[in-house]
Amino acid sequence: MALEQFQLPSLNSLLFFTPEYQERNRLRAERLNAQLAQLSAQFDEAYGLGDEAKLDALSERIWLTRRLFGVSGSVIGTISGQNKWQTPYSAWLEYTGRAQHDVKQTAPQEWGHRLEPVIAECYADKRGLAQRGAALVEQGTVCSNEFPFLLASVDRLVVDAQGNLERILEVKTAATNYDTDDLDDDGSTLKAWGKGNVYGPDGALVIQDSQVPQSYLLQVMLYMLVMKCPKADIAVLINTNDFRIFTIDYDPKLAQGIVTIADRFWCEHVLADVPPARQESDVKGIAPQEGARVEASAAVLEHISALKTIKGQLKQLKTEEQAHRDALLDFIGANERVFSQGKQVASYLAAKAPLTFDKDAFAAEHPDLFAQYQRRGNPYRRLVLSK
Repeated sequence: MALEQFQLPSLNSLLFFTPEYQERNRLRAERLNAQLAQLSAQFDEAYGLGDEAKLDALSERIWLTRRLFGVSGSVIGTISGQNKWQTPYSAWLEYTGRAQHDVKQTAPQEWGHRLEPVIAECYADKRGLAQRGAALVEQGTVCSNEFPFLLASVDRLVVDAQGNLERILEVKTAATNYDTDDLDDDGSTLKAWGKGNVYGPDGALVIQDSQVPQSYLLQVMLYMLVMKCPKADIAVLINTNDFRIFTIDYDPKLAQGIVTIADRFWCEHVLADVPPARQESDVKGIAPQEGARVEASAAVLEHISALKTIKGQLKQLKTEEQAHRDALLDFIGANERVFSQGKQVASYLAAKAPLTFDKDAFAAEHPDLFAQYQRRGNPYRRLVLSK
């Protein structure tokens, strides 16, 4: 796809380009730039003193401040409801300075970061970049010229022998290839990741696979939009030993949807300083005020009624589910698999017995030691619907 053929989303109906939100964004950018200038001055001072610890801390704060200028690829999945680790409300808290981004890395995040250059190198080898004069290039954060509320922080750019942008590379790691709720052709559950691209002996793409987790699809689509790049590859290492490459083509319709979602979140919530609706995970940790009560609105009463109805339906469905399971397992008996016209339709296999810890026996035999290692968990709230 030539650059002149790259179809950008429409600017029509976007709130960002109205005078009100243009002014709000300008004022916000001024505040953030002032913070960056101050942090940069502190960084230069620390650099002159050779204070490595302070340099690391300031580099982190500068990075955190720069990501507040717009919606990035790592956030688009959150505000689209595709990120189970973060909610739109928690993202809004960070954008408005009411909460700090948690920079503490989990073990998977740490190893994902450490393995990024290794996976990128493997990708370059698998695709034969060096043999055809192409290369991987690191790229800092880029702000979209057409949609200034969009940011791209790509892992690598693939450039050809002439230095032209060929595609974007996003590097991922995954502990497992977890199931989705969809079914494939043989009736089994789909995995989040497909089987990956198939390449010929000459490195040419034979079969393209674009089945990746939805949040990653949105992430690279935003990157392609910002960079005006028609293709992106995602290289993933699953379970430390399963390397796959996936290719995503630019989709103008999906790009339009991304712009619309980002525009609404950025203007109606970040610039307007209005919180998005909270989800259960946002409210669960709020300490309740003892004895506090609130009068239910008509809309809230509808939610309560709907929840009661759904809970009753779920109970009935669970009963029906168990009846079907019982009938099926009665039929299977000592068999392992069920086939229909040569195609497997069900299986009932023996799983490896789990190793468990007998807490009660340990507490009885070693009460003092058991008490020493008891820990009280964090308080939590539970929803109860009155009859």
